[in-house]
Amino acid sequence: MFEIHDYVRYGSFGLFQIVDKIQKTIKNGVVKDCYVLYGVQQVKTRIETPVDNPGLRKVLSMEDIDSLITKMPDIETNWITDKKKREEEFRNALRCGDCIALVRVMKTIYAVKEEKARNRKQLSYTDHSIFEQAQQQLLEEIAFGAQISVEEADDYIRKKLSIEE
Repeated sequence: MFEIHDYVRYGSFGLFQIVDKIQKTIKNGVVKDCYVLYGVQQVKTRIETPVDNPGLRKVLSMEDIDSLITKMPDIETNWITDKKKREEEFRNALRCGDCIALVRVMKTIYAVKEEKARNRKQLSYTDHSIFEQAQQQLLEEIAFGAQISVEEADDYIRKKLSIEE
């Protein structure tokens, strides 16, 4: 359970602040406790969701961010040759908003992109788009948790991993 004023990630919907806890009648007249969420990036976004929604999780703390970055080199890639299955798997990772899953998607697509570039081929539009979305979600959360800009978040990761641009 979270408290009012906590910041949470709600899957691919983004980062939110919990501003209230209400009771709401849902299907079949059942009354449930719900959080009222306001978007951090999209200020006008308002969502009401049950307090037991498994898609809600606390935003990464600085300690969590550093731990995630330390784990990044060891996260395995998982290229699925069947395009439809791959897209489904990658979109599920985007929807859940789990940072390890997002890194896995990014590393997997990046490795294939590099291989294709060596063979003078390009990444498919779908894979490129999914990579961009995963990167955006990850950098936004790291930036928010570290209280820096998205550009600084990218630089922070590169510095921690000693990666040159």
